[in-house]
Amino acid sequence: MDASFFLSLILGVSGVGGGILAWSTRRFETFDARIDKLEVSVNREFIRKDEVVPMMDRLEQRVQRIDEKLDRIIFDGRRLTD
Repeated sequence: MDASFFLSLILGVSGVGGGILAWSTRRFETFDARIDKLEVSVNREFIRKDEVVPMMDRLEQRVQRIDEKLDRIIFDGRRLTD
């Protein structure tokens, strides 16, 4: 085997490696762009804490009322009339 074979082999392997590197870099850039779009949309739809707290309080009150009704049904044997 002569030196031109090894040179061709090295150039071929480096060409394939460079192509794979370019492809993977392009894929990561596309993925990064998609993540950036998602971050922007999440940031646009972000709800402040002072808006969430009243909603959570109302939800907690409703869950508590449901819990009380279920307790009356189970422990007292009453029908649900409320």
